[in-house]
Amino acid sequence: MKVGQDKNGDNGIDARIVCVRNRNKHKDWIAIICTDMSLSEQDIIRIYGHRWDIYGIRSSRYNLS
Repeated sequence: MKVGQDKNGDNGIDARIVCVRNRNKHKDWIAIICTDMSLSEQDIIRIYGHRWDIYGIRSSRYNLS
């Protein structure tokens, strides 16, 4: 998908959306948007899981570890 605009204000920027479900509440989902198209879905989830652990957000609820 394309998001935003490039530096010239023209074309959108390529991005990938990865949806992850809460382990405990199956109705809860989060969407992670990543503009690094070289990363796999597993890498995106792993990287965001580490980031959230740093900020004190419990990533274990969303299979992000």
